Parts: sequence; C-alpha cells; structure tokens
Amino acid sequence: MEQLKTIEASLLQAYELNCVVRLTLINGATPSGLIAAVDGTSLLLNQQAGVVERLEISEVVEITFLKESWWQR
Repeated sequence: MEQLKTIEASLLQAYELNCVVRLTLINGATPSGLIAAVDGTSLLLNQQAGVVERLEISEVVEITFLKESWWQR
C-alpha cells in the first residue's frame, strides 16, 4: 500500500509539472506520454497523436520521468 501512495504522488507530480513519463504496468506494458488527469483510482495518459488511454493506478508498478519534451516525441 505504501508503494501505491508513492506512485500516486509521483503521478500527481508529473501531472502538475506537465512532464513526459513512461509507466511500467503489471502486465509489462510501458506506455508513455503526458498525464492528462488523475483521480482517486485511475489516470488518463495522453500519448502521441492525441491517443488518450485510461489506466488504473493500481496497475502502475513504476513511473519514469523522461527528459524529452512533449513536442520532441
């Protein structure tokens, strides 16, 4: 549970700072993009070409802040 709180705090920070992130999910997938929204249980990840994906926060096992700017992707 403590790890989930840390991940949620990092997701909120990425959202507030408008940072590009790569998420590692329980199933091994690694989607990347901007966090468009975060609520108590899920997030919206804005990927390239306007593709938005809803993910459950409980599925995220790692968050990596990427150095590239959104417009350089």
